[in-house]
Amino acid sequence: MSIRARDVALYLCVAVLMGCSTPFRSEPRGSIGEIGEGGSAMVTAATVLVHYPAGSGHRITLRCGGNGHDWNTGISATWTDGDVWRANVDAGASPIACKPLFDEQSWAMGPNWTVAAGQTVDVWPWFFHHAGTIQQITSWHSQILGNDGHHPFDLLGIQSGMLGSTSQPS
Repeated sequence: MSIRARDVALYLCVAVLMGCSTPFRSEPRGSIGEIGEGGSAMVTAATVLVHYPAGSGHRITLRCGGNGHDWNTGISATWTDGDVWRANVDAGASPIACKPLFDEQSWAMGPNWTVAAGQTVDVWPWFFHHAGTIQQITSWHSQILGNDGHHPFDLLGIQSGMLGSTSQPS
């Protein structure tokens, strides 16, 4: 190969490499919204996971307020395995408040949930009952903890009588 042909081949290789290469740029995950300081794109997407067994034929939606959202417009959630309803919302530059609705009619009880851009928030709402019960299960098994025949407090080294005690240890 002559010097001239070798130089041309080298120049072609350099030109191809320069033309095909782009500077490395790591994009944030999620949808891209506004342009932030320095001209970089900001992530504005947030995800709300609503854990609720709505049942066949029912649906869960979200209503949000702030950053362009109004409380009168529903955001559809998609059912996923385990009765988890997934809704993607555009949170904007500052946190927004959201609340789930059952069948776009019954608001979840209790306070609103807050979500910010880039966050995934899990919520466990209740819709139809103001009260419930707590049941203590004293005999249970965990293969991970290896607690056959033990009371849960035994694993923590707590004596049952110590719970609720008002006396200070000496």
